Amino acid sequence: MRRTEFNWLTLVPTQFKPSTLPQLNMENKLIEAFPDNALIHLDTIQRIAGETRLYVIFIIARSGSTWLMEMARNSNILGTPQEWFNEGWIHSAEEALGCRPPLLIGTADVDEYIRRIVADYRSETGVMGLQLSPYQTNCLCSMLDRPKDICSLVQPFYLRRQDVVAQAVSLYRSVKSGVFHSYQMNDLFQSRLDTLKFDPEAIANWCEHLVAGEVYFEATFKKMRLSPARLTYEEIVASPGEVLTWMNKTINPASNIRVEASSNNLKKLGTSTSDEWCHRFRTERADYLAELESRRPPF
Repeated sequence: MRRTEFNWLTLVPTQFKPSTLPQLNMENKLIEAFPDNALIHLDTIQRIAGETRLYVIFIIARSGSTWLMEMARNSNILGTPQEWFNEGWIHSAEEALGCRPPLLIGTADVDEYIRRIVADYRSETGVMGLQLSPYQTNCLCSMLDRPKDICSLVQPFYLRRQDVVAQAVSLYRSVKSGVFHSYQMNDLFQSRLDTLKFDPEAIANWCEHLVAGEVYFEATFKKMRLSPARLTYEEIVASPGEVLTWMNKTINPASNIRVEASSNNLKKLGTSTSDEWCHRFRTERADYLAELESRRPPF
């Protein structure tokens, strides 16, 4: 059976496609990780879903997704909702927070990869999840033989961030320095962060990139007839345990378990410099931000 063609750029209006964001035009890098079989079959997911409650978190960058993943894993209730199809990591032979890519698992078949990660990383209560960025969503949808039927077997969530300026500043600093998570920090990476300069044009470009992802997801949800349960970075920061409990209740309505939030490897990377840049950008680009907010999908 042929893969369904699915190009997320066709769902994004022209004004959200700045030429400074070449990653929007990347080919499907996920397929290359599975030379033996790159097609996810409906019967594979049906068999897994018969034994495991599956969920997916559609994520916008710098929305606390890695922190959420760690807390979900540590709960021993929500499985390990890793970016199992991260386009860079999936070709490596390195563990990420204890999770293994296909090379370490020892398979080049995507059906077998999914079977193995569910078997190895689901919770004792039979729950397993994954996270998908806009790019990963686009790639994975093109690898499904029956996209809508497969999606009907998975509980969707959607994670985004209300404060797009703080989000863009965080993304700019991470991309420029190479520091995406606190567990990476060392003297070299700290010096890279310390020497970064405020760049309003770059921050504006990342704002556009982030909002393009939001627009893409809303169009995809409509196209795929998905109604995801929605959460925000701000809600996770305010009440992580309540968010985890709500997620568990959404995945398994019969459950009344109170899920505790625990994180031991990650902490917030934002600093007073980040706060200063956010304030400066909001002041200098107030008109632009008003126009940008008018283009964002509502929360």
